[in-house]
Amino acid sequence: MNLKDKLKDNYDLILVGSSFASSFFLKKFLQNSDGNVKVLVLEWGQVNPHKWQIENGENSNIDEQMEFSRQGVSNKDWKFTLGFGGSSSCWTGCTPRMLPNDFRLKSAYGVGMDWPISYDELEQYYCEVEEVMQISGADDWSLSPMSKPFPQKPHRLNDIDRLIKAAYPEHYYAQATARARTPTENRPSCCSSAYCHLCPVNAKFTIQNELSYLYEDPRVDLSLNSKVIALDIVGGQAKGVRYEKMGEELRVGGDIIALGANAIFNAAILLRSGDKSPLLGKRIHEQISTTVKIDLKGVGGMQGSTLITGQGYMFYDGAHRSEYGACMTETANFLPTFRAEFGKWNHRVILTFIVEDLPLEENTVTLDGDGKPIITFEKYSQYGLNGLQQVPRYIEELSECLPIENVYYSDDFIESGLPRSSEWHIQGSVVMGVNAESGVIDKDLRHFQYKNVFVLGSSSFPTGAPANPTLTLSALSLKSAESIFS
Repeated sequence: MNLKDKLKDNYDLILVGSSFASSFFLKKFLQNSDGNVKVLVLEWGQVNPHKWQIENGENSNIDEQMEFSRQGVSNKDWKFTLGFGGSSSCWTGCTPRMLPNDFRLKSAYGVGMDWPISYDELEQYYCEVEEVMQISGADDWSLSPMSKPFPQKPHRLNDIDRLIKAAYPEHYYAQATARARTPTENRPSCCSSAYCHLCPVNAKFTIQNELSYLYEDPRVDLSLNSKVIALDIVGGQAKGVRYEKMGEELRVGGDIIALGANAIFNAAILLRSGDKSPLLGKRIHEQISTTVKIDLKGVGGMQGSTLITGQGYMFYDGAHRSEYGACMTETANFLPTFRAEFGKWNHRVILTFIVEDLPLEENTVTLDGDGKPIITFEKYSQYGLNGLQQVPRYIEELSECLPIENVYYSDDFIESGLPRSSEWHIQGSVVMGVNAESGVIDKDLRHFQYKNVFVLGSSSFPTGAPANPTLTLSALSLKSAESIFS
């Protein structure tokens, strides 16, 4: 019996993809559904277990860079993983919350746009995701309201972190992370190997190690190696999904359809479906960043207990955001960039400065003649570049608390002020708004035109705050699924 014979003709929910956005949506949907509901998950890739990933030195058997083309800025990369669990396999596990003003950039600072949802509306879902992921975070966090403490204690800071923390006690913290500080039922503690995209011990949260039980639920059918082509739209409603499996094009019906692919493929699926929403495919973006190597006099680092130990908000929020982008800092630990000098091998810190970049209309996802997505990234926003240009000034300010000896910038930053090629976050292209003129989907991630279609993940992000998007997109998925039952 082949797969087509096994599938039902119609499902209560068809879910595209199995990464963070899809899995947290599925979790909440199943929690609120009875025993008769039927869900189909269409996953483009296959299951590549942790052991397979380690043995093969890669997260997926699919070369994702061959699945789209790009134009525009030559050094701009878009990185992700295709396979069961999606980019949860390759991520680093950084899970800061966005700050309240990140949701109201236009109201607070007169630039960008406001989200149709506030921090306060999302806060309970942040807590829920943090519990599932068993996030390790700071005991003294004070930059935004938290109704529950982080589930795990913070990772240990290194000596350099402690100097910065002493100078900025309310703006510097142990990074909130899904790299386990203490073992969970399914994961050991972080091994501090600095090789998180292929974690040797499986310590970071992934869909495979913590949420695979969702896909074993008898109410769920999982179809692997199933590449979604388009939605079947009839009378302004999605009636089903067309997908390709083993060279054959198949169709299956669904009452609710949720797209949980990334910002490239969510947009491509809707474009191939004939969606004419004015903003569809526009404003693809991510944060911009640069990494700086700093030699220190008499102070060593690398004593911390995870890859990225400290997270700095000294240059993040404030009146400057009316002129240039907020900046978050990350302090790296245990990277193989030691000083080749006797007695000074660890007297060095690696700081990453991550700046918000405003989405631009001209940065788009479109289709070629064969329906393959094209990312056209024409330029970074001047707002973001202006923020990046503040980095030398930030380092000068940090010299008041760090005994800086030498500073080494990247060649791209020195020669042209350009950021590094990627932050591994693909955002925008199916943005949320208050109406069809300001977005493609609403605050519950429901499509304005096709009311039974939800578009999940960071493709919904109207702006690109410095904070890593994973925690926020997962919280949005929980809220979105819950809205179906309210």
